[in-house]
Amino acid sequence: MSKDRMRSVDSTIQKELSSVFIREVFPCFECLITVTGVKTSADLRHCNVYVSVMGSDQQKEDVIRFLRDRSEEFFNHLSKRIRMKFTPVIHWHCDDTPETADRLSSLIDSIDIPSEDED
Repeated sequence: MSKDRMRSVDSTIQKELSSVFIREVFPCFECLITVTGVKTSADLRHCNVYVSVMGSDQQKEDVIRFLRDRSEEFFNHLSKRIRMKFTPVIHWHCDDTPETADRLSSLIDSIDIPSEDED
């Protein structure tokens, strides 16, 4: 399958899951949850969904557990809303990219680099 087609499939799945999150996931948690990415296998049988959770480590674990426990509901939603040869099985992953970026930014900000004028 072409890369453009796979990007379209990934984007469509991400949009559908995001709409479900607004109704069914957000009200259950007091933290910011974002579907940051979707990567579907070439055979359309599986998709890895990356979720960013801005909250405590416990909240992250709770959100991922919640999503994994309800994977069948999300699968059923996708099968009703998206016409595909196969509806992919969803595999949930916590995306820690925002936290890593914040940590790297803090490290860079903490570096004391003398200006050229001081030499």
